[in-house]
Amino acid sequence: MKILIYSFLLLLCTMNIFSQDGWIRQKSNTSETLWGVYFFDSLTGWACGGWGTILHTKDGGKNWLKQKSKSSENLGGIQFIDKNTGWIVGLGGSLQKTNDGGNNWFKQNALISNDLFGIFFIDTLKGWAVGDSGTILNTIDGGLNWIKQNSEVENILFSVSFIDSLKGFIVGDKGNILETTDGGQNWIIKETKSNRVLVQIHFIDSITGWAVGSDGNFGVILNTTNGGETWNSKFIDFAARVYDIIYLNHQKGWISSSPEFYGEMYYTLDGGNLWIKQKYDFNNNLYDIFFVNDFLGWAVGDDGIILHTTNGGVTFVEDEQLKKVLSSCYPNPFSSSTTITYTLQEPCWVKLCIYDFLGKEVALLVNEFQDAGEYRKSIDGSGLSPGMYYYVLKAGKFTETNKIIIIK
Repeated sequence: MKILIYSFLLLLCTMNIFSQDGWIRQKSNTSETLWGVYFFDSLTGWACGGWGTILHTKDGGKNWLKQKSKSSENLGGIQFIDKNTGWIVGLGGSLQKTNDGGNNWFKQNALISNDLFGIFFIDTLKGWAVGDSGTILNTIDGGLNWIKQNSEVENILFSVSFIDSLKGFIVGDKGNILETTDGGQNWIIKETKSNRVLVQIHFIDSITGWAVGSDGNFGVILNTTNGGETWNSKFIDFAARVYDIIYLNHQKGWISSSPEFYGEMYYTLDGGNLWIKQKYDFNNNLYDIFFVNDFLGWAVGDDGIILHTTNGGVTFVEDEQLKKVLSSCYPNPFSSSTTITYTLQEPCWVKLCIYDFLGKEVALLVNEFQDAGEYRKSIDGSGLSPGMYYYVLKAGKFTETNKIIIIK
């Protein structure tokens, strides 16, 4: 009987451990700001940050141990090709490599003193690093030799990503997106029609990618669906600088952001048309996110914070909110009029607005307290120019954003 009781109690404890939802803080053993995080699998990962900090875990973050760095500079860009081979870049031209999982880090001499912010390797030999003053470095021998490539720009470059050995992209200050189709021998500036600061670029396949950053205190998300030929703004209905973005497929992704002096995390299940705020009990800015699958992810930021999720960061409350409001718009596209239909599962204050492509409010349709039930609101498009618009439905604490198109 005692064995049965003990087994039952053990089962309850196990269920409690694995049923934790949302983001949980892990003990990092440092108070230095962490700028980068990278996981090779569900157990093996690294984080890096201020004053040369390098952390390593072999158990998914239950224990983070410091590794001996060859730099005292702030470290940010990090990537591993396998469990043993990885690189970290940082300020003052800091560039380090390990061949044994970080047990030993050694300097690689790039013969520059410019700050480096981003690094990307496609295999154990070929990689790029980017940084201040338009710096682009390339190696074809795992970093034994780094050669400077001509970027044609003088501003800061923050992030680099390659689709294959020839085609790659770099983002930076002043809205710059650079593209190469020959491994970096030539870099072309892509038109983004902005002067924004772009800090991160991320591709999930050869044609679909995102770039994020800020325009003052407002977040910026750019998206391409044609391999970087054109970049279009994705509307977000919250004012916050965006630091990082990661997608697992065409629909599911996360961003970290900062409205003022605290951090926020959002996720999407529809390719970025609707961003849902995730909850965690800390105010730290989060600068880098990494997911190994739909559920296991980590985020790092100010004061040595490391957050971990085992369910994609979703809390029970957020999951319930998704069920409280459902909306649709038909017809869409439309020429003269269309109808937005939405259902409230409980009474709440409702605000329904129309925004143009630049985020300017062009119509306020609803702004009142409504009982539970189904509602319909017509949109008169006769006074609006043809093009793309967004309707934003706020019901209580829930916000839904959807795209509408007017044709004439």
